[in-house]
Amino acid sequence: MSDCIDEEASLNRRGFIKKSAIAAGLAGSVTTPPALAQGDGRTQQTTGAPPADNRSADYLRRVRRDELLPKPPAIRDSSGTEVRISPMPLAERVQRKIVPRRGFCSTSPASDALLLSGNGAMSIDTACDPYSEQITFRHESLFTPHRRPFEAPRIASIFPHVRQLLLDGKYHEAARLGYDEWHKTAISGGMGMGGGAGFSMRLEYPRTASVKNYLRTVDFESTELQVHWTDERGEWVRQLFASRPDNVVVQRLTAPKGEPLNVRITMGRSAGGGRGGGMGRGVAAAGGRGGAPAGTAGGRGGAAGQAPAQSNAQHDFNEQRLIFKGVFDPSVNNSGYAGVTRVIRNGGTARMDGDTVVIENASSVMLLTRIEQLPDYSEAKVEAVRRAVEAVTPDYAALLERARQVQSEMLNRVTVDFGGAAQYGMSSEELLSDQRSSPGYSPAFLEKLFEMCRYWFILTSGKYCTMSAETNANINLQIAPGPQGDHREGMDAYFNWMESLYPDYRTNAKNIYGMRGAHYSLTPTKDEGVDKMYDFAGSTGETWPHPYWLSAGGWCVRLFWDHYLVTGDLDFLRKRVVPAYKDLALFYEDFLTVTDKNGNYIFVPSFSPENNPGNLDPSCMLVINSSMDIAVCREVLANLVEACELLGIEADSVPNWKAMLAKLPPYLMEPDGAMKEWAWPSLAERYNQRHISHLYGAWPGDEIDPDRTPQLAKSVVIANRHRVPERLAAHGRCHRALVGARLKDSYIVDTEFRQLIEEGNVGPTLRCSHDPYAGPMPDAQGGLQTIMIEMLAYSRPGVIEPIPALPPSLVKGSINGMLLRTFARLDKMSWDMDARTVDMTITSVRKQDVTLIARHGIEAVSASPGVLSAKPGPGKAACELHLPERKAVEVHLKLGRRNPMEWVHWVA
Repeated sequence: MSDCIDEEASLNRRGFIKKSAIAAGLAGSVTTPPALAQGDGRTQQTTGAPPADNRSADYLRRVRRDELLPKPPAIRDSSGTEVRISPMPLAERVQRKIVPRRGFCSTSPASDALLLSGNGAMSIDTACDPYSEQITFRHESLFTPHRRPFEAPRIASIFPHVRQLLLDGKYHEAARLGYDEWHKTAISGGMGMGGGAGFSMRLEYPRTASVKNYLRTVDFESTELQVHWTDERGEWVRQLFASRPDNVVVQRLTAPKGEPLNVRITMGRSAGGGRGGGMGRGVAAAGGRGGAPAGTAGGRGGAAGQAPAQSNAQHDFNEQRLIFKGVFDPSVNNSGYAGVTRVIRNGGTARMDGDTVVIENASSVMLLTRIEQLPDYSEAKVEAVRRAVEAVTPDYAALLERARQVQSEMLNRVTVDFGGAAQYGMSSEELLSDQRSSPGYSPAFLEKLFEMCRYWFILTSGKYCTMSAETNANINLQIAPGPQGDHREGMDAYFNWMESLYPDYRTNAKNIYGMRGAHYSLTPTKDEGVDKMYDFAGSTGETWPHPYWLSAGGWCVRLFWDHYLVTGDLDFLRKRVVPAYKDLALFYEDFLTVTDKNGNYIFVPSFSPENNPGNLDPSCMLVINSSMDIAVCREVLANLVEACELLGIEADSVPNWKAMLAKLPPYLMEPDGAMKEWAWPSLAERYNQRHISHLYGAWPGDEIDPDRTPQLAKSVVIANRHRVPERLAAHGRCHRALVGARLKDSYIVDTEFRQLIEEGNVGPTLRCSHDPYAGPMPDAQGGLQTIMIEMLAYSRPGVIEPIPALPPSLVKGSINGMLLRTFARLDKMSWDMDARTVDMTITSVRKQDVTLIARHGIEAVSASPGVLSAKPGPGKAACELHLPERKAVEVHLKLGRRNPMEWVHWVA
């Protein structure tokens, strides 16, 4: 986003480094990057007790005797509430086994560090305050629909002129022509932000002056949140979870034994629900990226935005149920919603105090909530929702067990173990502090972070998937772990969503370019894929020519291709992958009509998100031959040819696509060997940029690697190390780490990964942000899971490579269940770099031969009978395996001590 969220909060590098050092309580040292093929040499004890102190007791007594030394630090009271809150001690957490096995605990309520639960369709977040709790409910389908017709501005008539201006070197004039023509049409700006609208619920209890033994927990295997505290009346617990099988959010409120439960329950509307699925973050409607409002000079989006939806909310409350209902925007259609909360009281009394349910002297209360989107609203349909909630049997334990069975299976398809069992019971705040003070990695922190990333992906997988912001980094990273992480539900939602927008993508191609095929939007929302943002920032002079960005489609369809590679589903390939690629190929056929003196295509106009050449000003991002556009076009055509030849279809078209591939221009390199961002000699590099769009061919693409394209691979390594982010956006760090993993660059993986998790992109409840210490934004929530997957195993058709870019301090560990992009599952892989061993269990979807690569060198190898074709010579990096169909086989490696990045020395 790439860049549009919290723009004003971005920090300059020097200021951020100072602040992050203070926040961590540490001052890190700056070290010179090692040579390309050298590791950093760190080691870490990842299990058991910490190493013994090798400083003498006499020395420590002597140096600490100085009476002028500062006093020991005191911890400030950070509860931020009127009630003094003391956390449950670690020893008690361990003794009571109160922290879920897969999940975490937190020792303080926080309105800026919420806990999450959800079932795909509905989601909730809560601060977990003991006495004044606010729970926000959202539903993914509660958004105001767009009024149709709604389509991209019709600017195709200027396309030939824009193209010629660029060929003449008049870059500023070309961008300005496109911008001015675009803004002659009124179109709402903004982007999809997932979530959806809903309502809030406040629970208020009688207060006491202080609370002890406070703890809040989240169980990833059931979605259950618990809040524990003790006051003068005894031990309290409040529980909540969201059930997929019963489609209901369940809350149970109880009091200490022998004490009455007195609670006030108040419902209110919450923010969110902008057009197309906004979340009320101020970006779902038209608004400015840079200087001025959208629709004016310097604005984001188009001219005037759509009028906001009419407020049509109604409520119907009594002591037994609380109902929110309404039509989103009657001027568009009759779609609406119903949110029903059923109040089930055990003992005591209930009465209404205005719109508040007041319960007194009960022994417990259960609240069952369901939200439904109603495509054709009526009171009868609201009543049907109420009756459905009434029919749910209010058995908390039974409802929780049904939810657990579904949720735990989804979560545990892929698991990791870095040796964190010895840190059981530590809170997320303590684990994050442990990570920031560790010479290597905190094992339990990494495990919880991986699980949280999976948990978040599952919670956002309903009819829709995660889709916050833009398709030039944000959405792409959020979805990235889907194929190899075996997130089937989320990927199904993604595929269905993308396909639902095809009509808009085709209209984009026609309206903007006057061409056939599809042109994907930078900012698709849940119900539209309209290209709607041509941006200018008055403060910096930057012009973002997003309608002329060619590569959104290929990047979005890349995940369709990866799904085929991990499943081998030929029906999916035929019916869903090939049609998507054919639409893109049709666009390229019309677009690629200009050639250079060597007969190679010229990509013009061309935009590399979101950078401008170093010898041009920021208004000149619209130029020629961005390396990303070349890479994505090659991927689209090459994958389409491969699929059609495999399926025996499109025989008349395949020769044309191959001819187009032969005319793609080569990439260019700088004199130092770095890949250029633009394959156009007169365009200079600009290295201080968070995006690394030009390295697409290494990740998420797969055309550049050390074995097939070693010169290109080395040029990407150099380009990746060149980059200096002018803004510390999480997506940039994720992308750099992922490129590093593909090229076996454990130094870059280690560096970027540690910065992501230690310098403010991961919060105290393991939620991620776009910028350091900013509000939640899930780019890194998807990116971090993907980094861990990619650094532990690389695969492509016919190739499996364990631990290609393992950070040196991750000495031992395992990963179970990840899918491989060669039609196989890595059922289990464990490694021990002290013993130099890797043990794998692999199940292939089909019978196939694959090459197993171990760049550390193979000193010895053994496998299940019939699997190993021949044993390699000592120290060799590869051996051939015969994998049977759907039968688990084992492979055991004894590794050498080669560095996986030694390949850079062998590049001519």
